[in-house]
Amino acid sequence: NKYRLKLDTWVFLNEKEEIGVFFNKKPEILATDQVFYFSDSQLLPLTIRHRNQGDRIHTKVGTQKLKKILIDDKIPQDIRAKIWIVVTTENLVLWVPSVKRSDLSESPVNDKMQYMIIFRNKV
Repeated sequence: NKYRLKLDTWVFLNEKEEIGVFFNKKPEILATDQVFYFSDSQLLPLTIRHRNQGDRIHTKVGTQKLKKILIDDKIPQDIRAKIWIVVTTENLVLWVPSVKRSDLSESPVNDKMQYMIIFRNKV
């Protein structure tokens, strides 16, 4: 499954999970939401998909294989298959909700125009 994320639109991944890319401060953020902030519009458009062999994520020390991160974090095999990852058109892994953020993740800044990806899990 692969979904293109359009600005200001929610994408329903399944009955429990949804994701959207919005301008900063647009929708209300729930306490259970996970949010990833970035300001570089060149990262758009984004896609969300399950992981592929050889996916790598940017870290402060270069890139790291997603598989290694999942092993290091002791994430069970059955969950690994269901993990969503947010990627750019170049297949650069930006974010793995619940697992890892790339170093392109920013903290929310009030006076800066930023985008935010909201991953919502309805428990």
